[in-house]
Amino acid sequence: MDRPTGDLTTERLVLRLVDPNNSEHCRRFIRVLSDPSAGLGGNAQVGIKTVKHVQAKHKRHMPKQELCTKAPAPPGMIHLVYLKPPEGKEETEDDLIGLVSVSFRSEMPYPDLGYAFYQPHWGRGYASEAGRAVTSFWRDEVGVKEMFIAAMDNNVKSQRVAEKCGFVRAGGFDVVFGISENQKCFSATAYVLPGMEWCEWKADGSRTAIYPTVGTDEKLEEIGDIAVP
Repeated sequence: MDRPTGDLTTERLVLRLVDPNNSEHCRRFIRVLSDPSAGLGGNAQVGIKTVKHVQAKHKRHMPKQELCTKAPAPPGMIHLVYLKPPEGKEETEDDLIGLVSVSFRSEMPYPDLGYAFYQPHWGRGYASEAGRAVTSFWRDEVGVKEMFIAAMDNNVKSQRVAEKCGFVRAGGFDVVFGISENQKCFSATAYVLPGMEWCEWKADGSRTAIYPTVGTDEKLEEIGDIAVP
């Protein structure tokens, strides 16, 4: 069985799967994270600044083959999103507007789908258009049966994107960013694929808490990288 490339096309967009061994791909991924409006606090907080950081993140959060039931695991997990160029032309860095990722993080109960887009492109339906394509790819072509989206309770736009991507509201949880005395806790809503269940409360009555990490092998600050479109 051939390994899927992860390159996708929609009505208005082209999505390219980041190859962690391609320095140009990595640089473009860093560029999106470096924009303060595109992600949670920008690159200064998530700590991904070099090709080595991107490779370490991939190594730790790459797709797990046992969860890919229809095809071999793709070679990456981050889809760079470009505006579709005129027919006969190839997309360039100038066409780059954001990214959609599916991370297989051990601290998460399921693979999580995230998105980050440059602010000038908000409100045009690009995040949901790209998110639907990525969801369909991982679920229908790769065979990942369970995924979720974490949306902050105060981020109505992200919640709408999750719903437009085909996910349904399933419950809440706490997201804890940072380490030791610098930890900050936020309330979030879990959106899951239809038919999935979500455990909001533990057996001891406490609320489910997740501690997202950048997931590199280096001692970088462990602060969450859930994208806020």
